[in-house]
Amino acid sequence: MFQTDGIFSGFSYTDFFSDIANEPDPDVRAQKLNALWRTDLANWLPLLDATPNIDYHVPFYRDFNDSHCLTIVDFSGTGIQEQGIADIAPFVDNLLDRGPTMRNVEADQVSDLTQWLSPILRLLNRLL
Repeated sequence: MFQTDGIFSGFSYTDFFSDIANEPDPDVRAQKLNALWRTDLANWLPLLDATPNIDYHVPFYRDFNDSHCLTIVDFSGTGIQEQGIADIAPFVDNLLDRGPTMRNVEADQVSDLTQWLSPILRLLNRLL
C-alpha cells in the first residue's frame, strides 16, 4: 500500500468524518484524508512488527490511480530507492518464495513525486 493512497483512505474515512465529506476543495479533502490515513498507518505498522510472519511494502507515492494498488498494470513507481529496492518485484518474489520477513517503509517523501513511470502508466494517466 502507498502512504498517499487516495482511494482506500477515501473509502475508509469520507462517510465517517463530516469535515472531509463536506470539504468543497478536493485538494484540502485529499490532505485531510491523507492525514488520517498516515496516522492509521503509523499506528498499524508497529502492530504488524509484533507479528513475526507479516511482511509489508509501503512506498510513499505513485502518480497513477491516486496512489492505489501497488501491482496494478505494472510495477513502475513502486520502489523504495533509499533502501535499494527498484520496485515491488523483489518483495513479491520474496513473499512467494517464503523468504525472510521484509518490512519496507519509504521515509523519502519527495523523490516519488517526480519518479519515472512506464510508458503504459503515462498513457493511462492521460486517458483517465
